Amino acid sequence: DSMPKALDNIGNLGNLTVLMLSSNVLEAIPKSIGQLAALRVLNLDNNKIVDMIPEICNLRKLRSLSIASNRVDSIPSKISQLTSLTRLCLTNNKLKSLLSEIAQLGRIQQLWLSNNFIKVIPASFWKMEPNLEYLYIGDNPLCTPPIATVEKGLKSLFHDCKERWYREQRE
Repeated sequence: DSMPKALDNIGNLGNLTVLMLSSNVLEAIPKSIGQLAALRVLNLDNNKIVDMIPEICNLRKLRSLSIASNRVDSIPSKISQLTSLTRLCLTNNKLKSLLSEIAQLGRIQQLWLSNNFIKVIPASFWKMEPNLEYLYIGDNPLCTPPIATVEKGLKSLFHDCKERWYREQRE
C-alpha cells in the first residue's frame, strides 16, 4: 500500500507532458512531481491520496489536473500559481471548504467539485465568470449561496457571489 520507490524519481522525467497514475492505490503524491516542468495533464484519480501537496503548484504548464475519488480534504493556497489550468477535477473527495485563491485560476473552464462536503462557495468566485463554463458542485451540503441559486445556473451563482464580495469589501 505504500508508494513504489520508482515514483520517488519521477521528477527526473523533465520532458513528460502527460502523467496518468489513476487506480494505483497511492497514498501520497511524490514530491518530485513538482519538477515536471513540461507536464500538461496529471491524472491521479481513484487512489487513496489525502494531501494535495504544494509541489503540484509548481507545474506552471499544467492544463488539466484530476484528483477525483481520493481522500483529499484541502487545497493548497498556492493553487493560484497554476495559471495555465483549464480543468480541475476534485470530485468525490473530502473537501469541506474552498479557498478564495481558487478564483484566481483565470483560465479555468471546467471545475468539478461534486460529492464533497463543501458548504460555502467563496464570494470571490465571481472573478471566474469570464472563462468558467462548467461548474459541477452537486452532492455537497451547500448553504451559501442557497442551492436554489446554484440550480439557476452560473449567471445566477456569479451574481450572488459578486454581491457578497462587494458587501465583504465594505465591511
